[in-house]
Order: sequence, then C-alpha cells, then structure tokens
Amino acid sequence: TKNENDEKIISAFIVGMGQHGFEMAKALVWFCQMIGYRFEMNIVDKDENAKDLFEMQCPELLSEKYNGTYIDGEPQYKINIYSGIDVNTNSFRKLLEKIGCPTYVFVCLGSDRQNVKTAIDIRSFYATNEFPPRIQAVMYSSSEKEALYHVKYNDSSRTRAYEIEFVGDIKTSYSREVILNSE
Repeated sequence: TKNENDEKIISAFIVGMGQHGFEMAKALVWFCQMIGYRFEMNIVDKDENAKDLFEMQCPELLSEKYNGTYIDGEPQYKINIYSGIDVNTNSFRKLLEKIGCPTYVFVCLGSDRQNVKTAIDIRSFYATNEFPPRIQAVMYSSSEKEALYHVKYNDSSRTRAYEIEFVGDIKTSYSREVILNSE
C-alpha cells in the first residue's frame, strides 16, 4: 500500500503478545527493512501492560530515536501497541477500522479456538477490501489444522475459502525435517 506521501508501506498486525506474538514482532521489524519501503506494525493485546512489557524487553525498538523517525540510512519503521483491548469487544472492531487494511496479520492468542475465531473475524472484516491481508493463525492441534485446511463459507454469490494459514502445530513444528534441518 501507499500512504498520503505516496510512500510504499508494508504493514503488519500482530494480535496477541504472548511468546509467539512477541517473537514475531521482533522478527518482522528486522525482516521488513527493505529499500524503498517503510514498515508499520500494529500490535494488540488485552493485557493493560502490553506496551510496557514490550518496551522492557526491547527498549530500542520503541525508542523515539528510531520508532517513527524516518532518517535515511536508519531503520524505517513505526510500531504502535494497543494495550487493554479484548478481541471479543467492539473496541477491537474500532481498532480494525482505525488501522486500515494491513499487508499481513498474525493471530496468536494462546488458544486454538480463540485464534480461529479471531482470524475468521478479521478475514470477514477485510473481505471487501481490494487487497485483503495474508492471515496466519497459530494452531497447536495438528488434527484440527488438517480439518480446517479446506473450510469454506458462502457469501452472497459463491463459496469461498477463508484463506487463513494455520501455523505452529506440534506435528509440523517437531517433524524430523524441522528438527534435523538437513537441507
């Protein structure tokens, strides 16, 4: 996407700041540094102290020296953390409206059921967007992951796939290929 200054933007939305969300947030700031692009990340968690906890672990990422300060040769990113917002409330829907449509969404709330529900809610919210986001949700259960792989829904005119990728299941994470990493 592009902002009002016609700059190319990559944007991520992390839903949940547990272990997976925290590690993904740190990795994305590094991974999304590309010449000619700016990176914006919005993070939401229902913990009232989410921003403070993140800042304790990564003070340099939220430092005013870098966060949202666009200087040639320096990292080009902006991190916004929204603490105290439950994904099951209208406050979450208002946040989705506020941040606009991201490029990428990562859902990791600690419960497979809540991750699936939230990922579907987000997909539904952005369904009419011209370029809907890529959505990944953590799913620990391998059997449930396989069952949801081909799930579809009916909209007003046709049957469509949810296009949600489930990651992090035990069977895949602890497979021989992943552990040995022979390639």
